[in-house]
Amino acid sequence: MSSKKTITGGGTHQDGVVVGESASEKVGFHGAEPSDQAAAIDDITPAADGTTAGTAVNNILAVLREKGLIAPSS
Repeated sequence: MSSKKTITGGGTHQDGVVVGESASEKVGFHGAEPSDQAAAIDDITPAADGTTAGTAVNNILAVLREKGLIAPSS
């Protein structure tokens, strides 16, 4: 039996909904395997070169894919 929890519609949530109470709790969307919070991605400074910016964008995309928020790249 799976220990995964599912949140479904219904009721009101006037104060909002928290998914994952801590950085170590696992979360997944759209059928993705739940994973814990990703490591911080460094801010891009105005002096950053194209490689630095590209690396940051690729890291963001990887996290979004891991969580199931965007489709895997083909």
